[in-house]
Amino acid sequence: MRSRALPLLFASLGALCACGPIGATSVISDAQIATARAHAAEGDKYAIYETTSADLYLQKAREDQGAALYGEAMDLAHKSLDFAEAAVKRAAEAKKAPAPPPLPPATIERPATPIVPQAPQGGAPAAPAQVILPRPAAKEPIEIDPPPPVMMPPPPAAPPPPEKK
Repeated sequence: MRSRALPLLFASLGALCACGPIGATSVISDAQIATARAHAAEGDKYAIYETTSADLYLQKAREDQGAALYGEAMDLAHKSLDFAEAAVKRAAEAKKAPAPPPLPPATIERPATPIVPQAPQGGAPAAPAQVILPRPAAKEPIEIDPPPPVMMPPPPAAPPPPEKK
């Protein structure tokens, strides 16, 4: 009886240890398929936010899976899956909706005579793009004292040579 229980125990422990990588891989592959479905449904055109979010969450889930952060990878893959499904749904709704009516063409009315700027009274007109700013008053130079010299302590005296006996 004991000989059958031991291999069964090791098999169940092995399955539990591999749960993280297997579960993360499964959810990531589901999210990858859902994201591809969102792109095929033209989610890039009709559901930009959802499709981009699904792509970014999937990318981060793959990074976390590569770093052996399986719990975080599964959570991110679930978010990617949710966004991808929302993108497919929103893209389908946008395709079913009638197209908005086209906008009328723009019309530009120009005056019959060109507008000429009027010269100010008592002088020639100034160029419109030219701005003359007053010059700042000249300042006297500031004299800065040089820093004091750094005084280094004298090097330690060499030890006397050992005496010979």
